[in-house]
Amino acid sequence: MTHQHHSTHHNSSKKGKKSGSSRTYFKEIQHPPQWIVWLISIILLTGLALLYYYTYQMYLGETSILGYSKKFKLLLVADFILFFLVLAAVATLFNLKFVVKISSRALYFKRPPVQSRYKKIHRDRMEKVETATTNNLPSGTIKIKIKGKTGVLIVLEDERNVFIGSQHPKSLKKAVEKLIQNNYRNTKKTTQKVDEVI
Repeated sequence: MTHQHHSTHHNSSKKGKKSGSSRTYFKEIQHPPQWIVWLISIILLTGLALLYYYTYQMYLGETSILGYSKKFKLLLVADFILFFLVLAAVATLFNLKFVVKISSRALYFKRPPVQSRYKKIHRDRMEKVETATTNNLPSGTIKIKIKGKTGVLIVLEDERNVFIGSQHPKSLKKAVEKLIQNNYRNTKKTTQKVDEVI
C-alpha cells in the first residue's frame, strides 16, 4: 500500500486575497509523512493490546471468592485511562498539519490541532531570507517544520536565525522577500514624513 504526502500550496500573488486590509501572498498546508503516522499509531495500539492481554491473563488468575486484588483494580483503572489517551494521540497524529501563511504584514504559522492559533513573525523583524535545507543551517537556528529538509532561512534583526520548513521553498522565499520589501518601503515613507515635519 502506498501513502501520499498531502501538501497543498497556494501562491496568491496573481490574485490577491484580502483579509481586512491584509493581502495573502503565500499559504501552504503540510501533513507529516503518513508512514510515520501509521508506524506510531500501530506501536501505540499494539502496546495497548498487549496491556489488555496482560490484564485478561491477570483476570483469569483472580479468585472471585476473595474478590479482586488491589493490583488488578489499579490495572483496570490504568487500562481505562490509557485507552482514551491512545485514541486521543492517534486522532491527533492523523489530524496534525503545519500551516504557513504570509500576508502583507507578517509570516504566520500554526500546527493544529496541537497549536490552533497562529504565531507570527512580523515583517519589521526580518532582515533577509534565503532558501536552505536542514543540512546546512547555522548553529542555534530555530526550526519550525513538520516534514522534509527544505525551506527558507530567515535572519531576524536581533541576528537570530529561523528556519521555516516548506515543500515550495522558492515560492516561500519570494513571498518573504516581498514582505521585507514592503516593510522597507513603509519605513522609507515614514522617514520621509518625519523629515518633512522637521
